[in-house]
Amino acid sequence: MMKHFSKFAVAAALSLVAGVANAATISFSSVIPETATDFTGNATLQKFDTNLGTLNTVTFALTGDTTVNWTVKNNSAATHKYQVNGSADMTFTLLSANVVEVIPGISQLTPNITSGSTGAGSFSGTASTTFDDTANKALYEQSGTHLFNNAFAVSGLAGESGTVPFDATNTQSGGATFTVTYDYTEAPPPPPMAPEPASIALLTMGAVGMIARRRAK
Repeated sequence: MMKHFSKFAVAAALSLVAGVANAATISFSSVIPETATDFTGNATLQKFDTNLGTLNTVTFALTGDTTVNWTVKNNSAATHKYQVNGSADMTFTLLSANVVEVIPGISQLTPNITSGSTGAGSFSGTASTTFDDTANKALYEQSGTHLFNNAFAVSGLAGESGTVPFDATNTQSGGATFTVTYDYTEAPPPPPMAPEPASIALLTMGAVGMIARRRAK
């Protein structure tokens, strides 16, 4: 009985608890503020830090918005509404050379504008899309903190239409939020340190002492 217990104590002292791998996600975003079209630039995002674990998927999300500020003068003899149309073509080029595109659009009627009067206002539109670039995930992996640029271009097209005479002017702007999300498996934590031989010996001696005391009773 005593021999069995002492072996159990040594085995318990030597056992190591293995780390558990967990699924996790991390995202980084770049915000392009609304700017008068047309314009170009770079959206800066962060690569996946391989110290975090094993990268599984890479997904990009793009949300674009556009605003048209319009002014319309009604040159007809009656009250009338006019159609305001606009769209912004937004393209982002990834490290893999794949292109993510979104085209937010607007198509709305102005309020009634009386004969000879001028109306003004603004309309906004938004659109979103996602793109999976997991096939090229190696391009987005690097140890430590590293940034990469995605070249983008935003071009706009806006105008007004109606069945009666009018004069119109407009300005257009566009902006976007560009996000990358990394799904990964966390690196397991290192196992606990194995006990020193002296500690094992003390544990074993303690177990033997406890058994001897019980037997003495």
